[in-house]
Amino acid sequence: MKPKHSYRTLSLFSKYATAVILVLILGTTAYAQIDRAELEGTVTDASGAVVSGANVKVVSTDTNIAQEQKTNTNGYYRFPGLAVGSYTVTVTNGGFKTKIIEGVILHVGQTRTLDASLAVGAPAEKVEVKASAAPADRSSAEAATVIRGDQIASLPNNGRDWSSFTLLAPFAQDDGGGDQRTIRFAGRARDDNNFQIDGVDAGGI
Repeated sequence: MKPKHSYRTLSLFSKYATAVILVLILGTTAYAQIDRAELEGTVTDASGAVVSGANVKVVSTDTNIAQEQKTNTNGYYRFPGLAVGSYTVTVTNGGFKTKIIEGVILHVGQTRTLDASLAVGAPAEKVEVKASAAPADRSSAEAATVIRGDQIASLPNNGRDWSSFTLLAPFAQDDGGGDQRTIRFAGRARDDNNFQIDGVDAGGI
């Protein structure tokens, strides 16, 4: 009977160990989705024709971590899962001057479109520009905004209710109270709202 009891104990332990491992894996996956952004765009020449095979390199000015890839046959590039922050984007291709775009800011959850037009010349010649303060986003028709840390620190907030900051979003409408129970968007009912905190549904809080 002892071997049977030991086997049962080992079996239960294995099940619990597997459950703990799965929880840890799932927890890590959920956490990895936080503080990410995406950068995409199209590389063209001065005439507007797409440039395939151009090398696009993004370098974080905060960490100096770099990623690079080549544009596809449509001149398109895409960097998913970038950490939020400031980047320098360098685009090179034979027969064109090197294009350097500085101050490319990525916000959490953002898909930023950054197109680059290359001028004919030697790659050793460099054209440096500053990124636009109003980034384009052609990947989605949604209306969105990012509430910055300085806004949270400076703007008045009654009762430290985080949901009142959603009034800064496009199409926000307050039916009175300025909280999670009274704010709605684009003429939709309040029941259509969905609030998430770090990917966790907070609609019932």
